Amino acid sequence: MKKRVISLFMAGIMVAGMLTGCGGGASSGGGNSAGAEKPLLAEEPIDVLNQEETMKMSVVCLQGYTQPDNEIEHWLEDRYNLDIEVIALPGWSDATSKISLLMGDETQRPDIIWWWNMEADFTKWVDAGLLVDVSPYMERYTNMVDYYNSIDPGVMFYASSENGTYRIPGDVA
Repeated sequence: MKKRVISLFMAGIMVAGMLTGCGGGASSGGGNSAGAEKPLLAEEPIDVLNQEETMKMSVVCLQGYTQPDNEIEHWLEDRYNLDIEVIALPGWSDATSKISLLMGDETQRPDIIWWWNMEADFTKWVDAGLLVDVSPYMERYTNMVDYYNSIDPGVMFYASSENGTYRIPGDVA
């Protein structure tokens, strides 16, 4: 379980980076590990390129940032042994409602969401234990924090709180 959470987190970071390059951002969501106890880190590094088990990962983004059967999705699936499900939101006006519905249903809760201007919902999700605190992973795998610090050292400050880090900046100028 611990190995799966770490692998899913690392793969999610890579997917988020790819989606950012395509114009959309992504944030880590607590999809399939909702309500679970805080994951502990494995002592040994996880090789995300050599996973035996295919991991399912759902990513929520606006419909304008999706393209069925695209090369990047296939590349990520092949390279990291993933089965990516892209959940396209209907549009800006209904996106917040759709994300709230998905987060409220344990069977449909996404692994990664593109978060924006949903502070009240986000706080409720954190308080309810629906999101995974990624700060322990960021401490162990510092390449992500190093990347953000090289762009703007303040970026991670806005993504973190006293309770942990539950989102990863996606749109970094």
